[in-house]
Amino acid sequence: MQTLPVNGVRKVIAFDCDDSLVEFNRKLVEFYNRRHGTHFEWEQMTTYEIHLVYQCTEEYLTEVVWEFYHSDDHAAMEAMEGAMELMAYLATRQDVEKHVVTSRVEELHTVTTGLLHGHFGEVFEKYHFANHYGAKPEHVQRTKAEICLEIGAVVLIDDALHHARAVAAAGITVLLPDRPWNQGEIPSGVIRMRDLHEVCIWVKENV
Repeated sequence: MQTLPVNGVRKVIAFDCDDSLVEFNRKLVEFYNRRHGTHFEWEQMTTYEIHLVYQCTEEYLTEVVWEFYHSDDHAAMEAMEGAMELMAYLATRQDVEKHVVTSRVEELHTVTTGLLHGHFGEVFEKYHFANHYGAKPEHVQRTKAEICLEIGAVVLIDDALHHARAVAAAGITVLLPDRPWNQGEIPSGVIRMRDLHEVCIWVKENV
């Protein structure tokens, strides 16, 4: 049964892409290890500044990640556990718009939409690129809080604690999927989720 908009108004749910919908860091670890002969593990990624874990400069890791974006490994990235269940449910919600709000740069539009279309079909109405990671001087950067306010998001699903804090400070609820790199105290307005199964339950009850 589909839920129809109330008075023609649709609610907006915003989703981060990497490690909120797809297993970015798990696949990146495999890519990095194969390239460098190292043995890093996903569980070691206990900081968002993962170049510190890889013991390299941020600039070098940015180069590696850019190659990863255009690799077969990226194309083979798996959906997060529970993501298919969540998207199947949201496909029944005509009263909800689904937007992707990602830190990726705009040049990655094709590989990003292709990846998510492959997993979830045409469920997402709009993609917003904040131009953070790997940004160049010509990129216009926006915060995720700015984007979420602009699109009228009622909730953001994002694994990055710094984005979660900023968006929650703007008055928007954030669901934080539990990851090794986002441990620590969370502010009011941020709700830690064990997985996307739990996110699905929350959305059913609150959106």
